[in-house]
Amino acid sequence: MYNDRPLETHAIIKNFLAADLAKGVKYKSNLPTRKFFSQICDKIEKKNQKKLAEMVKDKIRLERFIRHRWFLQEIPLKYIGGWPKIGDLPKEWCWGSVVDSANQVANNIETNFDSIAQIKSMITIIDEILTFFPPILVPGGDIRDESRTLFLPFDLDDGSHRCVAAVLAKKIKVKAYVGIS
Repeated sequence: MYNDRPLETHAIIKNFLAADLAKGVKYKSNLPTRKFFSQICDKIEKKNQKKLAEMVKDKIRLERFIRHRWFLQEIPLKYIGGWPKIGDLPKEWCWGSVVDSANQVANNIETNFDSIAQIKSMITIIDEILTFFPPILVPGGDIRDESRTLFLPFDLDDGSHRCVAAVLAKKIKVKAYVGIS
């Protein structure tokens, strides 16, 4: 079930860029979390559409953003496939849903991967993170088209770490930007 009104593509691009900027500081600040995230979003909000497009370095991703119609939807995490290689996690941890990846992380939580440290830092503030930076999903097979990944209804374009953290925080569903071809 989708919301009736599609979202503007530039809203999705703004979300992607703001989440990327927040990730660059690894969700650490002396400010309260909501205020910090709000400041990050404000920096991106002031950019015009042309500047936003220029800021997306991956032009294949930009084209994917442009070619879809976007809706805000609540999606069960078990139907979401993460990026085929999530950060520095072993590729074999990323073949299935984000729930499968989260189980691997949980079973190896003391392993010295940067992505595990990032995911652990997100768990206690995952509600705020997801409120400000909903994951970006596209139809299954748009990104995860390799034979060694499980086909799922949705592929994550952005937000694999967030979704794994959501699973570890005992979330069943997430609100996400869903692109429809």
